[in-house]
Amino acid sequence: MVSVTGIRPAAVADPQVCRVVRALRSRPSGGDALLAYYQQGQWRQVHNSDINDYLKELTGLDVSAKDFRTWNATVLAAVGLAVSPVARSSASSRRRAVARVVREVSEYLGNTPAVCRTSYIDPRVIERYERGDTIADSLDQLGDAAAGSLAIQGPVEDAVLNLLRPSPSHDVNSWARFQRRRRLVKEGSQPAPPI
Repeated sequence: MVSVTGIRPAAVADPQVCRVVRALRSRPSGGDALLAYYQQGQWRQVHNSDINDYLKELTGLDVSAKDFRTWNATVLAAVGLAVSPVARSSASSRRRAVARVVREVSEYLGNTPAVCRTSYIDPRVIERYERGDTIADSLDQLGDAAAGSLAIQGPVEDAVLNLLRPSPSHDVNSWARFQRRRRLVKEGSQPAPPI
């Protein structure tokens, strides 16, 4: 295992990733940036814009790394709420469960709970939970994804997609509000949450 420090500490356990991280950290020159590549005799740092440009080129879509963080936060929140079945008994217990899950996901992302809830977790997951709908029936499939995948990938992501499928009009309105906020942040009309 190798420990990586930067904006916030992280531990890496995958042996192949550990070798790459160790090599990047021990390179003789090229600065402190972990994400870098060697080209024409010198180290070049990889910037956020490089990653986002690559994702757009690769997918042909207007996506960024933030879209992956948003999806990950949404899936983590759906799993967290699905393991809170007792909390459905009263409005106050549901609020506590939502607050706990938002706090946990925000800690994972390295954001505040407020930023996490408004900018990363799809609001439909919380609305569905408040109605009593979760992915609880799919939790036994955690870890059933392809070898090398995260436990929350594969069948659990499919369950979240099914949970988010459009239903009553209030879901469309909440999704529109979420997308409008993201667009305003992208345009610079609102401050961007820290990544």
